[in-house]
Amino acid sequence: MSKSIKRNAVAKLLLSILNIVLPIITGPYLARVLDVALYGEYNSANSILAWFLPIASFGIYNYGLRNVSRVKKDQKKASQLFTSLFVMGSISTFIVLAVYIGYIIIFPAADMKLMYAVLGIQIVAQMFYVEWMNEAFENYGFILIKTLVVRSLNVVFTFLLIRRPEDTLLYALLSSLTIFANYLISFVYAKKRIPLYRISKDDLKVLVKPLFIMLLMTNATMFYTALDRFFLSVFSEGKYVTYYVFAMRLATLITQVINAVVYVTLPRLSFYLGEERKDDYKNLLFKNSRMFFMIGIPMCLGIACLGTPIMFIYGGENYIAAGSVLTVFGIRTLFWLCDVSMANQIIFIHGKEAFLTKIYFVCGGINLLLNSLLAICGYVTPTAMIATTAISEFFMVLLEIRCIKRNISPELNVLTKPVFRYLFLAIFFFPIAYGVEKVIGFELVLNMKFFIGVGTIVILCVAFYFGTLFLFKDQALKDSIDMVVPVFLKKLPFFHKNNHK
Repeated sequence: MSKSIKRNAVAKLLLSILNIVLPIITGPYLARVLDVALYGEYNSANSILAWFLPIASFGIYNYGLRNVSRVKKDQKKASQLFTSLFVMGSISTFIVLAVYIGYIIIFPAADMKLMYAVLGIQIVAQMFYVEWMNEAFENYGFILIKTLVVRSLNVVFTFLLIRRPEDTLLYALLSSLTIFANYLISFVYAKKRIPLYRISKDDLKVLVKPLFIMLLMTNATMFYTALDRFFLSVFSEGKYVTYYVFAMRLATLITQVINAVVYVTLPRLSFYLGEERKDDYKNLLFKNSRMFFMIGIPMCLGIACLGTPIMFIYGGENYIAAGSVLTVFGIRTLFWLCDVSMANQIIFIHGKEAFLTKIYFVCGGINLLLNSLLAICGYVTPTAMIATTAISEFFMVLLEIRCIKRNISPELNVLTKPVFRYLFLAIFFFPIAYGVEKVIGFELVLNMKFFIGVGTIVILCVAFYFGTLFLFKDQALKDSIDMVVPVFLKKLPFFHKNNHK
């Protein structure tokens, strides 16, 4: 990787770690302070809101990131595209907000209408969601600092203001205002560097069709986790929604770290294709994807084998039952890894989003059918919902492989032999965890024995996995070390002194 990509990757990685650490600080506190039933109602309302937000964003993030990356050397074109997408986003936001207000008036119970209204602030915030602009210009340093400040303030105010079991509404307001502030600051920053440009109706008309395809693609993904939460909200108890949301949140927090490995390269991959530098594109793709799977696969199966202890630490005794949900979620996330790499780095970057949209809808339809069958049978549980999504995503991965082979290039298969090696090694986490649990015999009690047991499992799994890769001289491990170590060594004073001698 070039120096700038390495620097961006480290910044994106730090940002992802930040997005993990701060929610982990507040999550256990909220789980213990807020009333379980009220927290369940909040999560149910959030599940409904999740159906409106992607429509308001109108698929602009993906389209803007790809296309601005290709023209960023031409400030006039970049400014014109920025303005056009901002206007389109404003229009879609106001339309969706109107529909959402109508929904609030008609459907929620009277005591829940204010909760829905407060969460609606997040829809308004979508108008200013232009992070794609900052990422296209690879301004990851700004994104890191801005997110650190905003999210840290959120943590501070959470501990100061959320003190009683009935403070769920106040927490919803704090969350919504944090998102609004985060998006608004990004908009102001982007606007100062790329000013808005005078556009015509024709500039907007040419965006309708591609953005509509992006809208379909974005909303097709709603047939997965969002659909699961919807079924749980309608056909099961509120606590099951919270179980699912907690498991999804923890799995998502962990995967945000490896997300950085993929998304930080999208502007550069798009630029290489725009410049017709196909060899550079392939080299970066395969180097990056191997690193992505090397880190992602053990993280997913690590979550799976420690599902119950992790959930116990995070949510306390009230949410121990969600441990099995997190285990299933960790296994299901393996299919997500494949989708993130193939869909973003290959299919979407090559402008084949129409194929991707069809795949998402077909497999989302499978998930809808399976969920409906479970609802008819009266078996709507979090683990069952995740299992149906995993089945749907398995077929989704197969169709994406077929799409790449037939419509792009059979040479761009990222599921190479090293990827299956990573999977094979990570499977050994389960017997390692079982053996440690039998030898130490720790129970779900927050004492020294418990933490020694969990810590031993983590250390042995990490040592076994990366030690084996080191012995096999794995190229992705070598690339990761070469990328990260020099960045941190430069921060050490004695390192600079030795270099000057």
